[in-house]
Amino acid sequence: MSIYLIVGAAMFITAVLVGLFTFAYRAGIHTAKLKESERDASLDEQTALAARRMNEAQTNGIRSNNQLLDVLRKGDF
Repeated sequence: MSIYLIVGAAMFITAVLVGLFTFAYRAGIHTAKLKESERDASLDEQTALAARRMNEAQTNGIRSNNQLLDVLRKGDF
């Protein structure tokens, strides 16, 4: 009877270890996906901000060299 107990305990321990490994692996994948998603969102926000600034510069931008020099002298760039 003790051999059945030992084999059963070994199978139980193996099942628990496999379960823990699977849980840790899936948690790691989930964390990596979240970090990648946050990184992509940050990059998208930076791209949108740069596009908005380029659009504003094109719409309200400097038209001549004198305007450029005035802006540089004021430090409003």
